[in-house]
Amino acid sequence: MTLRPEIYLYPYFRISEPVSCGAWNLNLRETKRLRRNTNPKSNGIARVIERHLDPKGKVLHSAVVATRTGPGWDDVEARRTEVDAFHSAVSFAVLNANADDRYRIPWDSGLFEPATSETAIISVTPEDAVHGDASLLRRGPINSHLVGGATGHLKLPAPEGLISIPILTLDARLLEATFRNAMAATTPEPSDANKIEREIYAAIHWYSRAWENSPLHTMPDVIVQLKTSLEALSGRDKTKDSVKVLGELYAAAVAAPGGEALLWQNEGTRFERTDRNGKTYDVTTFEHWFWNFAETRNKIVHDTLDPEMEYVMEGSPFAGNIFRVADRVCRELIRINLSRLERDNLLMSESALQIQAVFKEIGGIEQQSEDH
Repeated sequence: MTLRPEIYLYPYFRISEPVSCGAWNLNLRETKRLRRNTNPKSNGIARVIERHLDPKGKVLHSAVVATRTGPGWDDVEARRTEVDAFHSAVSFAVLNANADDRYRIPWDSGLFEPATSETAIISVTPEDAVHGDASLLRRGPINSHLVGGATGHLKLPAPEGLISIPILTLDARLLEATFRNAMAATTPEPSDANKIEREIYAAIHWYSRAWENSPLHTMPDVIVQLKTSLEALSGRDKTKDSVKVLGELYAAAVAAPGGEALLWQNEGTRFERTDRNGKTYDVTTFEHWFWNFAETRNKIVHDTLDPEMEYVMEGSPFAGNIFRVADRVCRELIRINLSRLERDNLLMSESALQIQAVFKEIGGIEQQSEDH
């Protein structure tokens, strides 16, 4: 089956270097360079880029273009499934790029402009529609409005929640692992064989939803979605079961290389927790935080209360702003579960892996010298 070719691009972020993921490649492209190429497709990509406006209403002259090599898709559904999986992986990699190698986001820096879910919006345009075929300007799950027509003057405003267009360095190993997981979660029929993949895929979905910066999206929404992400990752619907599963994931990861950077620390410290019935329990620092987080979510959902955004607990590594801590917990636990599934330590940064490789090489050279 011959499918109508499409152009895929990410208008709202830039990358510091090209990155590959499965059969996909992400490259930064400038319209002036594309137009130097006599290839009609290159000129078409330039036209599509210039349809998009930045947050200040100015025409874009560069974008990250996604291209795919290898065999084509069998049908439209196969293409949609893979594009959705790829986009899910890119979204998670973009949001992870907010943090440093030790998973910390520089919230207090006056220069920091975080990437949000709007940053990772993908633009999909049929190749034969580059001259201005009809395009959706406003869309949503309930209503949409079709505009455009055979005109080259169609312009697409930036999403309302987009504040800036950041330059990001994407973690290639994380991107690849997330994409493979998304394909495994969505390609076959749901079964016990891909249960963990589906849990991770769902967790990433809700994590990405939490990072939407729309004015209609409130902080209570964010808290509920982050809690849903952790619940999905645990594969359990009760807090007492979720906290046990997630705590075990954290505890196992701390001993792995790179685990020293995780928020989970000092688990020898215990805190007293009192439940709704007045019964007290001796719990770990993570368990105490997670129960507080779950209760905050329940107050939002069941009592429609604005959350208390500070978790105050002296001696706990989880103390602080609830959103910021929950965001980091989600990122870390998703990485941990991907590492377990991929049998690849995604907790170690690229720079740490390079240093490790150098030491291994030096050790190998020294061993060869001793043998001789």
